[in-house]
Amino acid sequence: MTTALKHLQWALQALASPAEVQLRLHPPFVSILDELVLDFDCWFHVAASETEFTLEQQAALSALEKCIVEWSGPPHADVWMEAALKSHPVWFDFRMLAAEALVALGWPVEHPPIDPAVRGTTFLQASFDPAR
Repeated sequence: MTTALKHLQWALQALASPAEVQLRLHPPFVSILDELVLDFDCWFHVAASETEFTLEQQAALSALEKCIVEWSGPPHADVWMEAALKSHPVWFDFRMLAAEALVALGWPVEHPPIDPAVRGTTFLQASFDPAR
């Protein structure tokens, strides 16, 4: 499995996971919800550039992407608040679509590795010095 496909698998597993798991995948100083969908968007497009997905796989991945795009932007700001992970119906849709994509790709519907280092991810917290 290529690096891009492995990262896509983990991104889909992260999106398919329950809120309690999703909240543990990223440090608290990042926008966790943004990271979840940005990881999928990035690795979906990288993998698509080097992989020929079947029609079923492409349809499942595109359905998730379309749903995310439809719920993005200022009119849907409530979807991107951390509390929405546990309660907003669209996050249940994201999870279902991600699980369907995993099945279409023949990958296990399970949690990704919790440790970002295992996933090859590094998060840096910038400090802000207002005196500068």
